[in-house]
Amino acid sequence: MKYVHQGPFSTQQMSIDETITELDDVIAIAVNILSSLDAPEYIAKEVGTALLNLKEAERYIPYIRKKVEISMKFVPTDIQEQQYL
Repeated sequence: MKYVHQGPFSTQQMSIDETITELDDVIAIAVNILSSLDAPEYIAKEVGTALLNLKEAERYIPYIRKKVEISMKFVPTDIQEQQYL
């Protein structure tokens, strides 16, 4: 954890980078589960749509990371720590 000291913490106390990493992990797990799912024909289209949307979200992660990295240069360190950025 970037700004959280040892012990229990809330998800709001994770830095932006950690939050993006968690989001990326959740998307990857969902894609993995849906890809290996032996779905009946009547829901295969819905599963395909979900996979398409998840993969699109996955493609946005590097773009979001880059934008956050650029913008964080303009946020003072004390504010980053205060707001868990």
